[in-house]
Amino acid sequence: MMMTKTNHELQQDVEQELLWDPAVAPATVGVSVTDHAVTLTGTVDKLSNRLAAVRATKRVKGVHAIADDIVVKLHGTSKHSDHDVAESIERSLRWSIETPDAVKATVRDGVVTLDGTVEWNFQRRAAERAVQNLMGVQRVENKIGLKHVETAAQIHVDIFNALRRTVDVDAGAIKVTSDGGEVSLDGTVSSWAERTVVEDAAWAARGVTNVHDRLVIR
Repeated sequence: MMMTKTNHELQQDVEQELLWDPAVAPATVGVSVTDHAVTLTGTVDKLSNRLAAVRATKRVKGVHAIADDIVVKLHGTSKHSDHDVAESIERSLRWSIETPDAVKATVRDGVVTLDGTVEWNFQRRAAERAVQNLMGVQRVENKIGLKHVETAAQIHVDIFNALRRTVDVDAGAIKVTSDGGEVSLDGTVSSWAERTVVEDAAWAARGVTNVHDRLVIR
């Protein structure tokens, strides 16, 4: 029988994982736990540190939910003018082979907004990855739209078949509903890793424009 971690034990595990990950600035990140829900607080000077802290927390067994309250506050060498950031973004998007020319970016006070319409979700994610680690970027708002080209029935079948093929995913525990390109995921999974696999499978189906992930980690 698997023993459930106490809040204190889970907090210690998360703190150790943050210390283990060289991409995180652990001294600036606070951790608190209530009923398997982890809250991350503190201030970091790069968006990449904030994202790395969330990824590290998701790797810890027993974490069911995460509240990301980390604040990105640029200072010193991290500060760049919006003009400089925009130039860096333009070069990064141009060099990203997965990002179509339709993607455009605007910058205001370090906040980057991505716009445009693309065919696949991996292209949306590629655009976000291309800019989120650049110096001077405080936050990324991804407003890139997806083209809807499939029927709801076909989307449902494609996602179900993808889940059935996937290792370590109990397709029977996942309920997939679709309304046009809007897909909802309900059911239970055993970990953040499994939840990510299911969500990625849904996004990979052609015609999906949005995924509502309501999966519960048990």
